[in-house]
Order: sequence, then structure tokens, then C-alpha cells
Amino acid sequence: MQDLQGLTVSNFENKANIILGKAEVDKDGLGNFVELEDITSFNIQSNITNIFQSTCAISFSIALLNTDDKYSLFNTGASHYDYIKEGRKIRLYLGANLKPDAGVHDDYYWSWVYGIIDKPTMEYDEAGERCNITGRDYIAYLSEVYLKKLWWGKNKKYDIVANQEKYSMPSDCTGIYRVFVSRSETEKDFKETTLNSEWTYDWTTNEFVFLHPSVPFEDADGCLWIYYFTAQNVAVLVADLLTEAGIMNYSERYLWLLNPLLCTPTSKVVDRAWFESGTNYITAINMLTEVATIYRFYINGEGKPCFKRIPLLSAIVKRIDDTEYLIRKWEERLDELYNHFILIGEYREMKKKCLSVREYTGILDLKQNEGTLRGAVIDDGGSTLKKKGFLWETGEEVPVGEWYNYSSSIGYFSHLITDLIAGTEYRFCAVAENSAGDRKQTIWIYFVTPDGE
Repeated sequence: MQDLQGLTVSNFENKANIILGKAEVDKDGLGNFVELEDITSFNIQSNITNIFQSTCAISFSIALLNTDDKYSLFNTGASHYDYIKEGRKIRLYLGANLKPDAGVHDDYYWSWVYGIIDKPTMEYDEAGERCNITGRDYIAYLSEVYLKKLWWGKNKKYDIVANQEKYSMPSDCTGIYRVFVSRSETEKDFKETTLNSEWTYDWTTNEFVFLHPSVPFEDADGCLWIYYFTAQNVAVLVADLLTEAGIMNYSERYLWLLNPLLCTPTSKVVDRAWFESGTNYITAINMLTEVATIYRFYINGEGKPCFKRIPLLSAIVKRIDDTEYLIRKWEERLDELYNHFILIGEYREMKKKCLSVREYTGILDLKQNEGTLRGAVIDDGGSTLKKKGFLWETGEEVPVGEWYNYSSSIGYFSHLITDLIAGTEYRFCAVAENSAGDRKQTIWIYFVTPDGE
């Protein structure tokens, strides 16, 4: 809430004009503000009906006379070249007119407004060339600008070991976000692989797991890149978002986190932090304030972003009188953000490990009296594979034979069956069993041996 210094809404004319006393721009993006010269016109818009308080959530436009080409967007030798640039911060010194009977108060009540510049344009009129600036104050900017896909964590490069499906992750890993694989050591042509189709993550053992049949069958040095989540402090995430949005630069970020007047330290952490593309910054920050439960985000009167705890029991708080309460009730403030989010946490389904076996419908080299059955163990279910094999029988459902391979290796297996009868219908299935006692059997596949004639 702005400090009205004893003034109320009734002290201001309805639909009073707001004038621009001065505008300063961060000329190099490092916090060095200089005054803009030759301002010819100014316009301000707001979605808040309270005229005076409209200086708190606004969009604005400013026209500058481009005298001596100093604001040129293309002339690198211009005296003010690169001052006016998309994403730069701007300070507007605005005044709202008081009623004539305001008494001892001045004609205007002044206040700084802090914002971000949109892409400037140049145009000509009778007065000459003008540089047009549009922009929004911090809160409007954070509400209207959208994030690209963003996540926090680390990455690690692995050497691929032929036919190895599991790779241990670092101890600080809290989940895997993206995986890239190259099948060639020389070209390093990395391609992203798909969660639950080509890979998964074992939360209990902290292991990356290739899923069959995507397990690489050749050694390849440095051909596996894994991007994984790590735990993040909530306040640091807020600082990162403000830096990403351009409200702070990197050096300001560090000082902001250490300034107790702007940021109250919190021990709250998020195990896996990411935001999908299309989330606006203010929504992302609000979700983090909800994680911290008793924190709020706002912009103070000096244009500084604040991430602080709400007053606790026994804490000294500023008294809110009836007049200020009415002002709060009158207008909806976009720069005071209350927590109304319900977080359900991560809803990301991961493929579970389970014993899996498949059969091949075509019998290899089928003859009158013999043929080769084929199968594959796709997944051992996280336990050592004990045996795999086949069952086969005639249409009379009398078991003719069974065969097992007691190897623990996952992958393809086959078996030649003989003593078959020409012109007879048979059926077979593949089976597998692991050390946990899990047993899987495929559906029955029917085939007929060639006629003896």
C-alpha cells in the first residue's frame, strides 16, 4: 500500500490528470539511471478505477523528440545510443492533482513508479523524428510476460556401457528431467529420448534406467547426457525468476538475497523445481510464496521487489485505520498478492519396473518336423532373472515339451524344437521368472507344421 501521507481518495479530483514530472532510464542495464530529455508527450493507462492509485499497476507510453539523432536505434555513434532498449528499467516521477480545497497540501502528490521498457519505435511528424517508448510497471510486467520452459538442477555426462541398462545418479539428484543420447562417439549427434518409452528413473535406488529395447548395445564414451533436478531454496528461486524477468541483474540478485529488508531468509526447499512454457512470472512467484506458506511478494515504494514473511503473533504491526481500510476495499491492488493457490505437488507419472516377457508370432525356419521359437525378456522387474524359456503343446492341450535357459541376461532368446508332426497344429508361449518369485507367461501363439505331402 502506498503511503498517502495523510491523504485519502477524497482529496483528489475524480478523473484527475496524472502528469509526468521526470523520467529516468537505466542506460546500461547496470542500475545507472539518467534523465530522459525532450519528452513531448506522455500517456498512462490502468485497469484500476481509483485514479490516484492507478500509478501502482499501469502501462505507459512516452514520446521523445530525437534531437540531433541522440536516441537513434541504429546510429552507434549517437550520444544516447542504446539508452532506450527493450527490457531496460525505467523510473517515472508521476504526480496526481489535488482538489482545490485540499488545504495545506501541495497541488500535486508525487510518487515514483518503476517499470520495464517494451521495444521502442521511431516515427516522423511535423516536429521531426520521435522515439516512442511503451512499457509497464513491474507488477503489470510480471503479470503479462510469460516464461519459457525453465527448470533448476544440474547435468552429468556418462560413458555408455554396452547392454548396461542402469546408471547411478549423483547423491543430490532428486529426479531426472531430460536425457540426450548419441550413438556415435565421433559425430556426437545427440538426440533427446522419451520418458517412460526409452528411459525411466528409479526413485528408490537413485538410478537412471534404459528401457528395452532402447538399451545401447555398443560402448560409447561421453554419449549419455542426463539433466537432473536438485533441491532448491524457495527464496533463491524467487531471486532467479526476478533476474530472469529483468527486474534485477545478477549482482543485485546476490545483494537482494542478503538484504533482510527485502528478503526474509527461509529454509523451505523444493525438491524438483520447474515451470512449463506459458506460465507468467507473477503466477510462478505466487506458487513459491504458497510453498513458503507465510511469505508474500510485493514491490515497495522504492521499486524494490520484496519477498518477506507476514507478521507473526506478538509482532508489532502498523495500525490500519478506517480510512485506509475503505481505500483497500475500494480498489483491487495488483501489487499486493495474496496466496490463494492449492499445490498438489509433482504429478509426473513414472514407468514402474516389472517383469516383462514377449513372444514372436512368426516361427523361424518352420519345417515339417522342427522350427525355432523366439522370445525376449524386456524387463527383469528389478530382481535377478532366474530363468526364461518356452512351453509348447498340441491342440489337444497335452504338454509336448518345455525348455528353459537359466541365464540372468535380459534380451532375446530362442530354442529349436524337434520331433514335430507334419500337418499338425501346435501352440507355444514364452515364460520368465525372477528371484523375487514373479512369473510371467505370454499369450499362446498357434502355428501349423507344413503337410508331409
